[in-house]
This record gives sequence, structure tokens and C-alpha cells, in this order.
Amino acid sequence: MSINQSTVTDSNRTVDENKRSLEERLMHLEEAHKITRSQISRLSQAKSEVLRLKIQVEKSAASSAKRHDIDEPQLEITKLSKLIKKKDEEYQTLHKKIINITKQAQKDSDLFRKQLEEVQDKVKLLEKEKVRLLRGSRDNFLKGILVGLVFSIFIAALAMGAKYVLYF
Repeated sequence: MSINQSTVTDSNRTVDENKRSLEERLMHLEEAHKITRSQISRLSQAKSEVLRLKIQVEKSAASSAKRHDIDEPQLEITKLSKLIKKKDEEYQTLHKKIINITKQAQKDSDLFRKQLEEVQDKVKLLEKEKVRLLRGSRDNFLKGILVGLVFSIFIAALAMGAKYVLYF
């Protein structure tokens, strides 16, 4: 009976360890999700900055055409074009990172679900085994009480028989 209890205890410890592992994995996924949201926010900001700069370039080009002064606006347009190109490259880089993080988060999520299902199945099996062990130990306990009762009656009968033998 103590072997069965230690098996249940070991199984419960294993379930607890699996649960802690899965909780740590879930925290990792949540942290990756926060990072992804942050990168999406930065990506949106970079995109709006690119749009703002494009509008500024267009306005600058329109105003330079009106002034017929080519040197200064051309220099400004060149700077703005370089800045737009730089922001566009940042946008592309962040976009690729977000796609990679999203794919990894999906893989982690799928793995987490699979592990969670496995642990739930193990917990169900352990619960069934625990119930089986408890029922078996209850049956053995009742048999032990019955044997003890019969033994007590036998001893009492012997004692009473010995009492009557001594009186004759």
C-alpha cells in the first residue's frame, strides 16, 4: 500500500513539475506577445513617420517649383528622400521581425497546447489510478477489520471455553 501511495505522490510531483514548466512557458509566450505588440506599435509609428515625410517632400517639391530656387529645396529634398529611405528600411526590418516573432509565438502556442493536453490526460489517468488505489485500500481495510473481528470472536470463544474447562 505504501508503494502505491509513493507512486501517487511521485505522479503528483511530476504533474506539479509539468504544471510549473507549462506556466513558465506561458509566461514566456506572454512576454513575447508584449514584445510583439511593442514592435507593432513602433512599426505603426515608423509608417506614420514615413507618410509624414512623404507629404513633407511633396509640399517641399511643390513650393520649390513655385520659387524656382533649385539649390536649397533640392538639398532639402535629398535629405528628406534619404530619411524616407531610412525609415522605410526600418519599417521593413521591423515588419520581418514581427512576422518571425508571430510565427515563433504560434509554434510555441501549438506546442504549449499539445503539452497541456498531454498533462491533462496524465492527470486524468492519475486520478483514475488514485481512485482505484483508494478503493483497493478500502477493500483491504474492510477485509482486515473482518479478519480481526473473527479472530477476536475466536479468542473470546477460546477464553470462554477455557473458563468452563477450569470450572469442571
